[in-house]
Amino acid sequence: ANLVAALLVLRSLTSFAPAPKRVEVVQYTEEQIRRVEESIRIRREAEPVELVQAVPLLKAYCRIRWCL
Repeated sequence: ANLVAALLVLRSLTSFAPAPKRVEVVQYTEEQIRRVEESIRIRREAEPVELVQAVPLLKAYCRIRWCL
């Protein structure tokens, strides 16, 4: 009985062992790199930079206005 229990414990310990990590090197083509860079550029240009910069001013204005 002890031998069976020991074998079950040993089996459970080895079955949950982490798998070895695989290191995969990804090679992107020039076209893929160009598309990713273009996508990043388009997203940055689409950010409402002026609105984001105006928010603190608007908050300050509203605080002053509501206090009056």
